[in-house]
Amino acid sequence: MRGPVVDDPEHASTYGKKMDYRGELLIQVPAGTDPKVLMDAFWSARKDDRLLAKFADLYAAFRDPDGKPLGLWMIGARGMGVPGV
Repeated sequence: MRGPVVDDPEHASTYGKKMDYRGELLIQVPAGTDPKVLMDAFWSARKDDRLLAKFADLYAAFRDPDGKPLGLWMIGARGMGVPGV
C-alpha cells in the first residue's frame, strides 16, 4: 500500500495510523537532503524501541522533487535503511 506524499518522517505518526502502520510512506524532500539525518532525528525522538514497534511494517521512501530516489528506510527498525534506492 502506498500512502500519501509528505515532507518529513515525523508524519509517520499521523499517516501511519491512517495506513494501519503498513506500507510505504513517500517523503518528498529538497534535493541534496540526507534521509539518514531525518530518520536519525525521528528515532532519537523515540528512545524506547517499544515506541517504534508499531512502525515495523511501515517504510519511508525518500525522493527529491524530481522523483529521484534518495533512500528507503524501515521506520520501525532503528538504523535500518539504504540510501539512494
